[in-house]
Amino acid sequence: MGNRIPSASQIRSAQAMLNWSNMELADAAQLSVDVIVDARGGRVATQQRIRDRLRRVFESAGVEFLENDGIRKQPSDLEIFVGVDRFQDFTDFMYDYLKKHGGEVCVSIGDERQMQRARKDAKQHRARMMELTAGGTVTGRILAAEGDFRQTWAQLRRQEKTADMPQVSFYAFGDCLALISFDHDPSPYVVLHKSGPFAAAYRQAFNAAWEKAQPV
Repeated sequence: MGNRIPSASQIRSAQAMLNWSNMELADAAQLSVDVIVDARGGRVATQQRIRDRLRRVFESAGVEFLENDGIRKQPSDLEIFVGVDRFQDFTDFMYDYLKKHGGEVCVSIGDERQMQRARKDAKQHRARMMELTAGGTVTGRILAAEGDFRQTWAQLRRQEKTADMPQVSFYAFGDCLALISFDHDPSPYVVLHKSGPFAAAYRQAFNAAWEKAQPV
């Protein structure tokens, strides 16, 4: 999906797919109805920031923008988040999921500081995750080669040799697995699989690596 800026035709198609009125789209994007009308008519073609905002709104609602003015509905069990703004959306999803379901979060990453830099508000994320762990319904383990472990919310932390770390970072929580790349441009690039078997497989690999790592 990437950060494809939608055309006027794609904006109209995405709005029709979601059955949103101009007012509903304006409210979701925090824009005026007049701006939405202009965007639908292609009259804000030079204002990339407006169309980029609409892109984020539509992607959050499950619309994927394709080449040649195409669109499609994202598979319900797979979602992609690209860039810092969408990484915040992923973080919000994980928080809401854990708040509802509880459980353990397993985090594997080469350099934990990459995760901190990718967040728009790392302190807020840490505070609300620690609030969840304080009640005992959520626990967390982080396995990293490098990082500022004092800044993480995870209660249990271990260090792995850099050479032994997987190339792609991941979160495994509940029936969800999020694969994360920081080498993608723009970064980060998150592929969220809402699949219990995938999450279980990565959690099993995480547990094996955890036994070999050193406590921090």
